[in-house]
Amino acid sequence: MADIEWLDKYNTGVERIDGRLKKFVEMLNQLPAKVPGGIITKDASEPLLELSKFARESFEDEEALMQDIDFPDYTEHKGEHSALRQWFVKKIVEVKGGKKLGTDEVSGYLGKWLIDHILKEDKRVGQAATSKMG
Repeated sequence: MADIEWLDKYNTGVERIDGRLKKFVEMLNQLPAKVPGGIITKDASEPLLELSKFARESFEDEEALMQDIDFPDYTEHKGEHSALRQWFVKKIVEVKGGKKLGTDEVSGYLGKWLIDHILKEDKRVGQAATSKMG
């Protein structure tokens, strides 16, 4: 998969969100170089675990922000985060169980999910936070 280029249209206007999103994109772009042969295995799963941990921490921070501003669609937005957390759990269990996972598959899925989520959901959080917090 080609690298994801961060575009201005992805900015939410909230540095607390944008900084983490940019870092996630950077981590996705670095994934192929961190995994020998582009195949995540039981012995080469650390980059997948790092992505999962970073996503979880980012979601927790974003969810705290949504609660701070009384974001009206908090439950639905958190549900999307939960679905991606479950995706990570499933993939990690599969890899730990011996299944091989291509970095292209991971990057492709996460890249699409992330861009869709930013444009459809995170932008709305950014607008709400900006209007509430000034």
